[in-house]
Amino acid sequence: MSTTPSGGSASSSSQSSQPGSSTSQSGVNLNVQGTSANDKTVAQQVTQELRSETSLAPALSQIQISINNGKATLNGSVGNEQQKRQIESAVQRATGVTSVENQLQVKSTGTSGTSPTPQ
Repeated sequence: MSTTPSGGSASSSSQSSQPGSSTSQSGVNLNVQGTSANDKTVAQQVTQELRSETSLAPALSQIQISINNGKATLNGSVGNEQQKRQIESAVQRATGVTSVENQLQVKSTGTSGTSPTPQ
């Protein structure tokens, strides 16, 4: 009976230099939904337009966009009127969007006199 020592080849050459899971560079979280296949394509265009507007990145996680036969409906809240207009503009630029219903709300930041100061 011969015994062979088992300890031989421990070759650990793990050189996979693929960057793990970096799906979105700026961490933009978008909720865009389309009902039909065509609307899903439009939703991708909308997503692309919104992501190209880097100044809007903080607001995008607070909104939802639904596409129905090319009509985009915007819901959620944004920080100011400018963001509301910029988001609507970006959505209108997306290929395939026929109209935009902007139901975005401007959230109050609490700096506009919510607690009156006694005089």
